This record gives sequence, structure tokens and C-alpha cells, in this order.
Amino acid sequence: MRDRYGGEPERILAAQARAYREKLGMTQAEVAREMSARGPAMRQSTIAKIEGGQRPVRVNEAVMLAAVLRVPLADLLAGPGQQDRGDALAAARDEEREMLGQLLQAGRRFEEHRAAHAYAEQAMHEAAAHVELAQARYAEARARAGALAAAANEEGEPGVARGR
Repeated sequence: MRDRYGGEPERILAAQARAYREKLGMTQAEVAREMSARGPAMRQSTIAKIEGGQRPVRVNEAVMLAAVLRVPLADLLAGPGQQDRGDALAAARDEEREMLGQLLQAGRRFEEHRAAHAYAEQAMHEAAAHVELAQARYAEARARAGALAAAANEEGEPGVARGR
């Protein structure tokens, strides 16, 4: 529907103003009173003409109307399809931020686990070296004990354990 005051943008603003006013449960008279409190006097009949697409809206009036209806000015100028896309875009951006947060948190946990793994791997290597050293010392001690036992057997010393 094209009207004599500007066509599509005016029609969209008219429809959106009515929809937001009704959503808030406000009357045209209440909108007129709140707009008058913010600027030049506005009557209920003027709001009716704006919502009916019978009167153009000045920029300052559109700004005041958006404030009274508690919506961003862009929402008054966006048709329902545009708002749906805007809502979808906002939701997608929210999801993107959430996913980025999860990605960063997972990256931090990965680095913590990598560091813990490196520490555990180092400790494992140190423990393996201690085991090898203990095995070598045990083999040396066993060989010495065996040699001493063999020597004692040859000399026939009583009370000395015989070799295994």
C-alpha cells in the first residue's frame, strides 16, 4: 500500500508503531501524552493519523516515538521480515560468541592437559632411570654376594650361607 506521504517506509513505521503500542498495552492517548512530555504537543488524533499512514513522521517524532514505545528506532523502520532476519543474526552472533568462549576454554584445558602430560612423561622417564639404576645396583650386589659366598665355601667357613 503506497500512501501519499512516502510509501513503504511510512507504511512500515505506521504498522510497527501500532504493533509495539498494542504490545505494550498503551492507548493512542497515552502515547500522545508521553510524546508531548518529551517534545512538542501531540494529540491522540495525530497518533491515529501516524498509525493510519495519513500523516508523515518527522525524524525527531520518530525518535521520540521509539523512546515512548521502548524500542530501537531501527525496529520501527524494519518490517517483520527484516526483524526476523535481525533476530536471527543476533541469535547467530550470540551463538558464535558462546562457541568462541567454549573453544577458548577447551584450548586452555587442552594446554593444561598437555602440560600435565609432559610433566607425567618426564616423571615416568625419571622413574624408569631410577629403576634401571636400582636393577644395576641389585645385580652388582647379587654378584658380590655370590662371589663372597663362593669364597666362603672354598675356605669352608662355618655359618656362612652357601650360594643359591
